[in-house]
Amino acid sequence: MKKRHEDRKKTAAGRNKKGIRKSKLAFCALLIFIPLFLVQGPLNAATTQSAVISAVVDDQLSLDMTIVQEINGHINPTPLSSMDFGTLLRSSDSSGRPFALRGSTVFHVYLGANSGGRSYKVTSTMAPLVSSGVSLPNAAGVAPVAASPDGDPSHDIPGDVLAPTQEAVGTNKTLYTSNSFGDAAVLEFVYFISGGNADGSAPFSGWQPIPPGQAGGTYSTSVTFTITLT
Repeated sequence: MKKRHEDRKKTAAGRNKKGIRKSKLAFCALLIFIPLFLVQGPLNAATTQSAVISAVVDDQLSLDMTIVQEINGHINPTPLSSMDFGTLLRSSDSSGRPFALRGSTVFHVYLGANSGGRSYKVTSTMAPLVSSGVSLPNAAGVAPVAASPDGDPSHDIPGDVLAPTQEAVGTNKTLYTSNSFGDAAVLEFVYFISGGNADGSAPFSGWQPIPPGQAGGTYSTSVTFTITLT
């Protein structure tokens, strides 16, 4: 009986040793498995590449011009390269006294101003109309009537300034000043030769009537528009 008991103890001890060996084996396998798992993680991580993208917008300072004619309140959309007022009209009051000579048409000058987002102004320079050394009186005027971002006069540009109606003759006359942002603008200037307002008042400061006895001839000059950064 004693021997059997000792055999059972040996058998149990053997089983315990095998269990311990299995536990140790499992622990070793775990120790081996974990490092392999940790090593494989970075192999699956994403890698990145980047590239620089660039583009250049050149500095703009441009002024485009279109001229059209208005006759009897109707605008002819055909673009022109000059402003030909033709033969000036002669007319008289009810008692037969002649009025000052005047033009029968007006011209609309559209300027597309672009400064690349820098503040600017648009000026004009025009000498008197002359024929054979004789100048016309100061009857030619310019009315800056609109400035818009898209050519629609109802769309205003905040912070800009249109000059009042004035004599067309002069050097570096400021007709338009942009806002501080230098927003691009479509400008509309109306050029005319006036015989005076219907009520007898002057159409602009410095106006002079062209008398009925003005010397005959073809009077001409040119006007230059300039955009300048401010």
